[in-house]
Amino acid sequence: MTGCKSLKDPILPELSEVPTAFDSENDSTNTSVLSPQNLFNDSNLISLIDSALENNLALLRNKTTLQQLEADILEARSNLLPNVGAFAGYSNRKFGLHTMDGAGNITTPIGDGEIIPIRLNDFNFGLQTSWEIDVWGKLKQQKNATLSRYLAAKESQNMLKTAIVEQVVFNYFNLICLDESKRILEQNIKLNQELLFVLKEQKEAAKTTQLSIQQFEALNLNYANDLLEIEQTIYSAENELRNIIGEFEGEIKRSDFAGSKLIELEIQAGIPIQLLSNRPDIRQAEQTLLATKADLMVARKMFYPSLSINGSIGYQAYKTRFLFSSPESIAYGLFGNLMAPIINMGALKANFKKASASQLDAYYGYQESILNAFTEINNVLFAIKTTEKMLTNKQQEMLKLKDARVISRELFNANRADYLEVLFAQQNALLAEMDYLELQKNQFLWKVYLYKAIGGGWQ
Repeated sequence: MTGCKSLKDPILPELSEVPTAFDSENDSTNTSVLSPQNLFNDSNLISLIDSALENNLALLRNKTTLQQLEADILEARSNLLPNVGAFAGYSNRKFGLHTMDGAGNITTPIGDGEIIPIRLNDFNFGLQTSWEIDVWGKLKQQKNATLSRYLAAKESQNMLKTAIVEQVVFNYFNLICLDESKRILEQNIKLNQELLFVLKEQKEAAKTTQLSIQQFEALNLNYANDLLEIEQTIYSAENELRNIIGEFEGEIKRSDFAGSKLIELEIQAGIPIQLLSNRPDIRQAEQTLLATKADLMVARKMFYPSLSINGSIGYQAYKTRFLFSSPESIAYGLFGNLMAPIINMGALKANFKKASASQLDAYYGYQESILNAFTEINNVLFAIKTTEKMLTNKQQEMLKLKDARVISRELFNANRADYLEVLFAQQNALLAEMDYLELQKNQFLWKVYLYKAIGGGWQ
């Protein structure tokens, strides 16, 4: 007991205070309280999310881990209760006649005028129990540690759910954008074909040369390769989405870009203190911290004496006809053990130091998860704001280049511009459209990433 007094718990530093707001402007509304099914306004996407949450193999494997931890909780709870079991046995003993037991038995009556036989049968059956009394609360703390680890694993499952939802949404919207890229490219190929037809007519009228025709034919071949590349990417993205939802084949139904309402998605980050209750990784770190705290208390209580009680009650006789005689054949026993560690004190102290270090590590991990979450959201909010400005600039650039494309074609038809001016205007307008679409995709993905960063909707 004197040795236990020298064991000191780790000195935990004070946690840094969570800021009251993120760097970017936001209100107190936190969109993470909404489930993905209530946030994303697209029936095809919701159907894919539901399929992924039901059939994703990584998530199914994670559920088996939770089932194992549930079994650990049941085991920890059962350790608080006495173990009771039934027993039945038979034995046959013969003592040497030239021994004290053997010589004494052949002259000793055993019942009904009989002498103890040389070969003595022993029939017995009944109940036996063993119970470690949780005097110091050690077993209770072991149960608390197991429960906290189970809750931490559940938060890990919530993080996995959020990651799966993010992957589904990312691949789905990426497919919509790829479809739109394909549409834009096909539109430009059509415009080039129309211009190529005009050029061929002008060549027949000796108003242009074969060089201009070859330039546009080469451009169309380049566009054709770009189109094949987009189709290949679409094929891979569809397979990736099937993999996430746990299917080998099947049509990936999706909205078109123009008709999708996903681009209108708005996410509110709320205030930083809400992260403590909404972020699964922070809740997981908190449960891990509670588990290590319970482990430390268990390690301390291992130095205290343990008290256990063992007992049995049943029937015992040397002949079966006497086995149920009461009270003559009733046999019982009750034993109490008080055991305190002496020799292995060094191992117990090492275990205590290990538990102390684990608690300190979990404490820093909890603080780190809060800091990482705060930094992550600030970065995403800034990216969303920056991308919004880039979208405004790129939209103006795209509109001007589209106008330039129309003007160049009109000037070309009026013989006031050559084919190179039309060619450059066509390429610049296409690049601007593709860049604008890419920025729209990035803006949406930043919002999805923000939704994940503020909690993902799993309470």
